[in-house]
Amino acid sequence: MNHLNEEADEKLFTVQAETLSEELLISQPLLPRSGWQDEQAFLRAIIRAKQALDMAELTALLWQPKASSTS
Repeated sequence: MNHLNEEADEKLFTVQAETLSEELLISQPLLPRSGWQDEQAFLRAIIRAKQALDMAELTALLWQPKASSTS
């Protein structure tokens, strides 16, 4: 039973974290409009975006349900 509670807590935390991330993305632009003219700022923004995508991909892989063999 404790395992189920831990799993539910983890899922709730994940949903809350995703909601917070979405709110931050919506409320804050990745780079201000004037920053697109600054090549270094633009490249830093691209690198941050790539890192965020990589982390999202790794998280998705780690959270995939494990296949259980019933044979």
